[in-house]
Amino acid sequence: MTGKSDGRPDRLAMEFCGLQLSTPIVLLSGCVGFGEEYTRVAGFSNRDAGAIVLKGTTREPRLGNPPHRIFETPMGMLNAIGLQNPGMDVVVDDILPALDFAETRFIANVCGSTIEDYAAVTRRFDDSAIDAIEINISCPNIKEGGVQYGMQSFDQSLMDWYRKDVISYDDAVFYSSNPSEFALKVSGIDATSDRTFSDRLGDSDGLIG
Repeated sequence: MTGKSDGRPDRLAMEFCGLQLSTPIVLLSGCVGFGEEYTRVAGFSNRDAGAIVLKGTTREPRLGNPPHRIFETPMGMLNAIGLQNPGMDVVVDDILPALDFAETRFIANVCGSTIEDYAAVTRRFDDSAIDAIEINISCPNIKEGGVQYGMQSFDQSLMDWYRKDVISYDDAVFYSSNPSEFALKVSGIDATSDRTFSDRLGDSDGLIG
């Protein structure tokens, strides 16, 4: 996407994680629903954004939190929608085909209550036309959510993968939420390893801190 088709100067184009964006403006998840709300406003188009992150999508449909869940303030708006969405099958089968992928990039926002949920929704989107996938592990507006739950679950998965030799030590430490703390936990399962914990910690000096 160069932006030439609508007169947008090339200097606004950029690359992000391998994606070519016509502008650096990305509409975050929930701003325009599943990408269709922006096009309902006269004079606006999805072409105005470099990418649009779709509303959070879960494995099964969610009704979200009961009303009232939106409160207008003098400085903006507070909301606690609770990830209301029709579920991954409806999003992939019905909503994505209706989007014009020639206009902009569309990024899925994957949500869940368990690691299995995240894996299932990610696989579903991976087999679709979506341009990229964002993992939502920080939504505070659901009972099972929040940063603490998300990162604990993710770190536990990293630990499990490391124990099963699915992922290397360096990668596990690098991607953990707290590398120093994670490395200390790993030392407990490496007590009988040929390499000492100090050796491993030294290998990751560039990753920790």
